[in-house]
Amino acid sequence: MQPKLFQTSIALYVIEEWDGLNLSGIIPESNMILVRADECAPFTAGKVALPDEVRENHTLASETGVIIAIGSQAFKYTLDGRRWPDDDPRKPKPGDRIWFKRYSGSELNGFDKRLYRLMNDSLMGARFDTTHMPVIEWPTDVEIHAIEYPPWLQAAAVNTVGAEISIGEEVSNG
Repeated sequence: MQPKLFQTSIALYVIEEWDGLNLSGIIPESNMILVRADECAPFTAGKVALPDEVRENHTLASETGVIIAIGSQAFKYTLDGRRWPDDDPRKPKPGDRIWFKRYSGSELNGFDKRLYRLMNDSLMGARFDTTHMPVIEWPTDVEIHAIEYPPWLQAAAVNTVGAEISIGEEVSNG
């Protein structure tokens, strides 16, 4: 089965699925939660291949993911200090798809070689109602093409190591 995709304002993301197991070897303590953030898809919505560095940057900027594990004190109290009832169906739990603050948490590599984020439970901003979540099917019949840069731009990139080039800025070899 092909993974599902989710479009955000930043990029197209592969929706992280949870199989009910914490294979990371990371057990959150206190009010911390372990999240598996969605990874950037290898292509854009227009089916243009993304370089690895761009994918890594977009993955680090991911704001969505799935809760893998929660610490013993996570989600015990609401942000205004009231005790959160244990039987409240809105209380986050492992397997819930969530939105969290961009770049939040500490990045940790699990024993399963996957990247996780360990964060305070207060950094979670919302849970997704996955029954109404707009998903995009993984394309099966479309070739993904890498971007081909014109020769003058390739030459400029080689000749200007360390220089910054803005979009729309004219580049010369002189």
